[in-house]
Amino acid sequence: MKILLTSTGFTNPNIKNKTEHIMITWDIFFIIQMLPASLFPGGHSQECIKKRADMLMERFGISSLKNALPNKLSGGELRRMAIARALILDPAVVFADEPTGDLDDENTTYVFEFLRELADTGHTVLVVTHEAQGRRFADTVLRMDAGAIV
Repeated sequence: MKILLTSTGFTNPNIKNKTEHIMITWDIFFIIQMLPASLFPGGHSQECIKKRADMLMERFGISSLKNALPNKLSGGELRRMAIARALILDPAVVFADEPTGDLDDENTTYVFEFLRELADTGHTVLVVTHEAQGRRFADTVLRMDAGAIV
C-alpha cells in the first residue's frame, strides 16, 4: 500500500480532515526521521510523534528493534511494527485486518488488549480476524460464512 504525500496535499481541507482521522502507513522510520513535522496531519510535532512511536514500540515489545532493518525482523516483529506504524498518529478510526496473523498467543492478547483500550477511550476500532479469542474483546461480533454475514 502506498500513500503519496505532496507539498500541497495537506492544504486541501478535505484531504487534511480525512487524514487526521485515519492513518495507514508502512514507513515509520522514514516518517519519523525524514519528513519535517509541518507535513504531519493535525500539526503533530516531531517530538510528539517520536514519543508516541517510543511508547508504541515499548508497548508491543519491540523498542530494542527500532533501528533494525526489516529483513532482520521475524514475522511477528514485523506485524507488531506494522501495528505501531498504523497507530503512530493516534487515529480516531482503526481498521485492523488480521492484526494478529503472525503473532504468538501472548502477543495476540497484547494486541487485542491495546485495541480494546483504544475503543474504551473513544476510538472506533474495526477488527477482522480468525482468532477466536478476539471475541472476548469485542462489543459486537459479526460472523461471515462464504462471503456473507450470517
